Amino acid sequence: MRPNMPPRLDALADVLLARPFVAVPAVDPLMAYGYIATPGEDRQAVQSCTALLELWCFTEGWCFGAMFVDIGSGPDEVVEPGFTGLVDVLPVYPRTAVLLVESGDLSPHIGAALVKRASIRRTGAQLHVLSDELAETLA
Repeated sequence: MRPNMPPRLDALADVLLARPFVAVPAVDPLMAYGYIATPGEDRQAVQSCTALLELWCFTEGWCFGAMFVDIGSGPDEVVEPGFTGLVDVLPVYPRTAVLLVESGDLSPHIGAALVKRASIRRTGAQLHVLSDELAETLA
């Protein structure tokens, strides 16, 4: 177990660390951005999620652009500064993706999460959820 990392994130990190790292392609790389909305101010959890998403990028050959965070967000909020910044940056590169550690990281409220997913898709960016993509490996 890595120090200060919650067990659920530690299990994901173990799977990622067992994978080979892939070099970022010189032409047309995928630019990936992380996002998390948290109801409280848990800097440690945000740092752990950021580290996991960066590690995921290393194993996939993606460029990690930045982590966007909305701290203290309400469950049904859609217009938030971190999310707005994320959506604004997505059209800058020709190939972009939004990375989440878990599907609930967009919002714990299903309606707000669906609106945020639609906003991401309208930019043409991909949406990847680490826990979903590694679910078979963790089972």
